Amino acid sequence: MVWMGGPRLRWACTQVGVVFSLCSPSRLLYRTPSLRLHNSLPLQSLPPLNPSFPQQQQKMAVTRFLTLALAPAAHAASLYASHYSGTVNLLTFNESTHALTLTQALTAFGTMPAWLTWDNTNRKLYCTDENYFSSTASLSAISADSSFHISVDAKTSTPSGGVANAVYGPGYVAVAHYQSSKVTAFALPLTSASKPLQELTFTMSAPGPNSARQDAPHPHEVLTDPTGAYLLAPDLGADLIRIWPINPAPGS
Repeated sequence: MVWMGGPRLRWACTQVGVVFSLCSPSRLLYRTPSLRLHNSLPLQSLPPLNPSFPQQQQKMAVTRFLTLALAPAAHAASLYASHYSGTVNLLTFNESTHALTLTQALTAFGTMPAWLTWDNTNRKLYCTDENYFSSTASLSAISADSSFHISVDAKTSTPSGGVANAVYGPGYVAVAHYQSSKVTAFALPLTSASKPLQELTFTMSAPGPNSARQDAPHPHEVLTDPTGAYLLAPDLGADLIRIWPINPAPGS
């Protein structure tokens, strides 16, 4: 899978040979390897965005933060999409008709559900709530049954601005918090009483060259290196990549 950011979102879903792209705020498009357009899903079929969001933020919510998580290769016709309306959605792709349909829409993920991480071992999704209107947000654990229908296991409180998360080590999940300049780590399984094992807060002595976007540290992703021994977080505000060795036992 390859994710290209910017004004267009695109996932190259190699398991089914289909490219999904979001080229406007209104339709999710998908194409075969020949790039011939087969069909599109009207995003109006998803719940509306929060009407209190300014129009530009609504556009960004659709064009930049409709996050897709692909299910395992054996079930590549099932996809998940988070949406700023507060839902996580199950989408079903019919490989014969090339039709993409909304199968399930589940609500309970805070104000702005953003990044989804699929944990194949435990058949769970982890969803961060990006909510930057408040000082707190949430991290949710979601179970998927054999048909990939989903239900909420637990939701716990986190600092605001959780834009991405990653599962690492023998049972931990890390979250990048853009607005609050933090990276947090939680032990799995997640419960409603879960507290961060670690909460790392970053500071800068002065704004960067782009003062509008580099006013403070802004970690915007977390991921492991190919060996699984290190956790990395690109930081847009500080213009650097933060790297930590993972201590497997305490998850620090």
